[in-house]
Amino acid sequence: MPTDKPSVLVIPFENQTGKSDNDFIGLGIISNIISTLSINDSILVSSSSTGKHVQEKNYSDSEILENYGIQYLLRGDVQGAEGAYRVSLQMTDLKKSEVVWSKLFDFKELKELFPVQEKISIAILEQMRVKTSGSQLTQKNYFTNPEAYRHFLNAWAAFGLKTMEGSEKAERLWKKAIELDPNHRQLNFMMAWVHWRKVTMRMSDDPKRDMGKAYSIALNAIDEFPEWTTPKALAGLIELFLKKYDEACGRIPTLLQASKDHSDLGMANLVIHSCGMLGEAIENYEKIMLSNPHHAAWIFYMYNHALIENKQYEKSERFALMKLNEKHNWSGVDQTLYLQLAYLYELKGSKKKAKKMFELHKAIDGKGKTGEIIHKEYFTASDKTYLNELISALKPYGLTEK
Repeated sequence: MPTDKPSVLVIPFENQTGKSDNDFIGLGIISNIISTLSINDSILVSSSSTGKHVQEKNYSDSEILENYGIQYLLRGDVQGAEGAYRVSLQMTDLKKSEVVWSKLFDFKELKELFPVQEKISIAILEQMRVKTSGSQLTQKNYFTNPEAYRHFLNAWAAFGLKTMEGSEKAERLWKKAIELDPNHRQLNFMMAWVHWRKVTMRMSDDPKRDMGKAYSIALNAIDEFPEWTTPKALAGLIELFLKKYDEACGRIPTLLQASKDHSDLGMANLVIHSCGMLGEAIENYEKIMLSNPHHAAWIFYMYNHALIENKQYEKSERFALMKLNEKHNWSGVDQTLYLQLAYLYELKGSKKKAKKMFELHKAIDGKGKTGEIIHKEYFTASDKTYLNELISALKPYGLTEK
């Protein structure tokens, strides 16, 4: 079954040094790569035994894609001798049949192998972060501590799960990163996301205080880094939450101008969508999904909300059914897609289908969502009419307010 997580297979590195004694170099690098990727919540990495089996069978790229459903393949080799070693890496997108990234790493002595392993693993992790979010992570240039950068990337992956556990893990990792690299000015902005999530996931014992902290950090980041899109987008989302609609919607031209990749555009588009610009929002969602099939899964149900709001009911139904055949990082996505289908079938008068979809949504966790949760998933909407109509239509099937 397809998944919204990018999948990676690492093939054993070729030892081209001419000495079998140097096999350990490639083995150590591969072990470190797999360990690094395995603890990242947004990536699926195959075991080393799978890579070894694929190499022994000499499978072609198309056979690897067909047999394992792997999208990204990592190959490498080790060249040189004492005084001049070189590790060459290549990442292939099997679905596109093209090399999407390659890099060389040089070192002089074997005692330098461990720091080189760290550089290689973090470089790959960064590339997978790009595949997941689209962000080019220009802020990486400010990191002085590689471990802090690793914590930063893994925190984002945990944060993207949209679970209480993932959010708490992200906060711990970001705090560790700040301790390791306290002079990294952009890193401190991550705490705005921590305070934001505490409120939006009802984890805060003082929502007004936490949202105020998030807003203050975002505004300070806008002043300090005027070219950075993310603080502007978060400030817009907070303003929508605070019902400062004119201020939030007034940010849209600046957000669009500042968006440099689909990560930026995704954040900006939440503001665009929430401000009721449905045609433009739908077009942007489609651009994002086309350029990044592994985007965080919230984009799927938000796109489908926009289709329904825009009365594109048939297109919405087809999209929801297609996405329910995939496996998502967060089960809440499937629940919302089922609820959207239940609403669509209710509008059609197909009450039997509507009931089935509602029951499937409920079966995922045995409880189902409430009207309050539905509003919180799309709490930034400036006009609540559509959400209220959806909730009202599904009450006869068992949807409760709280």
